[in-house]
Amino acid sequence: MKKKIERWLNIRTYSSISTTAQLIAPSLYPPEERITNFINETINAPNFNTLLYQIAQSDNSDCQEILDALGRVEVMLLNNKFQKIIDAQIINKLFFHLSQSENPQGLAVSKVIYVMGLIAHAGCLNGIIDAQWINKLLFRLTRCNVITNQMISNISYGLGLIGQSDCLSEAIETELIIQLLHKFSQDSIQNVPAPSIALYTLHGLGLLMQHERLTQKITRTNVEHLLKIIPLNRSKAVMHFAICCSYLGIPLTEVIEMKLNKMRPESQEIQNLLVSKLKNKFQINYIEAEYRLGPFFVDLYLKIRTEKGVQEIIVEIDGKQHYMENGNLRGKDKTRDLWLKNLGLNIYRFNRGNMKDNDLIHIIIQTIEKKYLTLTQFDNPEGQNKFIDSIEPRLKQQFTRGIMNDECINNLLSPIAKSENNQALQISLALYEAGQMSKSGHFNGPIDAQLINKLLFKLTQSENLQGLEISKSIQGVALMAQSGFIRGVIDALWINNLLLNLTQLKDLLKQELSATKYGLELIEQSSCISGIIEIQLLNTFSCPEYNEKIYLETPSQYQPKLFKNDQKSQNHHNPNVNTNINWPRI
Repeated sequence: MKKKIERWLNIRTYSSISTTAQLIAPSLYPPEERITNFINETINAPNFNTLLYQIAQSDNSDCQEILDALGRVEVMLLNNKFQKIIDAQIINKLFFHLSQSENPQGLAVSKVIYVMGLIAHAGCLNGIIDAQWINKLLFRLTRCNVITNQMISNISYGLGLIGQSDCLSEAIETELIIQLLHKFSQDSIQNVPAPSIALYTLHGLGLLMQHERLTQKITRTNVEHLLKIIPLNRSKAVMHFAICCSYLGIPLTEVIEMKLNKMRPESQEIQNLLVSKLKNKFQINYIEAEYRLGPFFVDLYLKIRTEKGVQEIIVEIDGKQHYMENGNLRGKDKTRDLWLKNLGLNIYRFNRGNMKDNDLIHIIIQTIEKKYLTLTQFDNPEGQNKFIDSIEPRLKQQFTRGIMNDECINNLLSPIAKSENNQALQISLALYEAGQMSKSGHFNGPIDAQLINKLLFKLTQSENLQGLEISKSIQGVALMAQSGFIRGVIDALWINNLLLNLTQLKDLLKQELSATKYGLELIEQSSCISGIIEIQLLNTFSCPEYNEKIYLETPSQYQPKLFKNDQKSQNHHNPNVNTNINWPRI
């Protein structure tokens, strides 16, 4: 084998282009997962630089000689690994020679672009490729009669990989790409291309679109003939097709959506642990592992309410396969992240490496809390103390001893009810945490209903009221009502006003609505409500996130035991208070 390679390396020219084509042009493109191995096991960079430099410096280089060089490179691609970075200046010189050729051959151009794309994809290209020579080459090729679908696909995918690696100096002329696609369509009439050829053509165009390496957008009309070629009878083909459409901005059909939903992977243990630890955080109103966004399934998806509005977060837990040897993120992950960021999502990647799951979980939760969960919560003693201190310093000693009486909760709510500067999120936090305290079973009431009425009134007057604030507030009131320790009556007027606000929201989640209905049913079953709660407002509710009727039944396992308004427990622990209410997950 070694002698055979040496003999190939010493050959200056091949007998014919067809011989070279058999050697260097694969009948089908290597799948995405093979590209890295294809590169790592193939090119000897020093030899390649020397070889291309000699051709680039020669004034007599022609397409045949470039094909010969690529034939030698292909031999090196069989046995060697990269030892050095490829110089982009040499590539520019090579493209310049091709653009100056009288009759640039489609095979040579497509193969050069394709191989350069693979090198750039592997992170082994040093410098920027000058797009002006590529545009000139494409212009020449549009006037060439001998160009096949395979060559066009090579060009499209190679350019996509170069653009994805941020190695292009400027955008590619879209009009030239459209003309090549027209040639693809004409050639397909006589020679029906393989589905993989159409897929990789679309993929290359999608990469150029996502990285804004085209002067204009490609429309569905331009690629309609490609879409019809691809059969959707295999899951990998469906996924690849969906990715291409998403990158090109083509909406997915219902059939594709249904097929993708069936391909959802099982969540791993670390994902499930993160969900269980984060789902009860006050500001997190939605969390799901392996959540689908377009053609992609993300490790963890969260919706978090902040003072600036709703923030959508993606957490990715990466293995080493997502990174190149130099530590940079792989190109396909970069493009995926770019597409997701264009949807307005915030992406956080954590390299798993050799880290233990518990350590990684701690880092992820700490990152989310520091960045988004800025309001103090009662999830740990430190958070409890900070919250109490911020309202009434003298309650700290009382609370840390575990003695919660009427003064504790009433003094917690009173300063917020009197203040004129509280935001809706702070009011709902106070009501929710007061409910959690009364739910704990270590409470000695009563709770002043007038404070609750004032807070509900202030909430109805708040600007930009969101579903999270309403649902969490009603949950808190429901927990206090269910405890039986409310002194006085809650005015249903303020709750009904909140429901009217809820029906006008555009970004309400199904889980928020379900939790609200559940809380209202608990309040109705208590004896501390004045007036009628118009819960029927929520019986037929639709919003952009779902289009169905919601009829929520109280779980049969929950049978609330209520108390009279003036009843007080003589013990710190009230055995009749249900502390295991199963709220719909938010």
